[in-house]
Amino acid sequence: MSVDARAVQIMIVMYNAVEAGWTVAKECDNKYAFTKSAANVTEEVLADDFPSNFVARFADIDKFFEYLHGKRRRLAG
Repeated sequence: MSVDARAVQIMIVMYNAVEAGWTVAKECDNKYAFTKSAANVTEEVLADDFPSNFVARFADIDKFFEYLHGKRRRLAG
């Protein structure tokens, strides 16, 4: 089985964003919309560097592996 590294990176960002309260919706091929309720969005979204900061914050693979490890434990127990 071949694993596409880019697809894994995208899944990790999406998973971590959802865990942080964002909603992710696929709009079309290779395009996703990230939304969060207006009550939770701050002026950070308006910053010029928001997209790169957003991806950097949610690209943490450790959170994803913690989720997988916890899921494996629940299935085994």
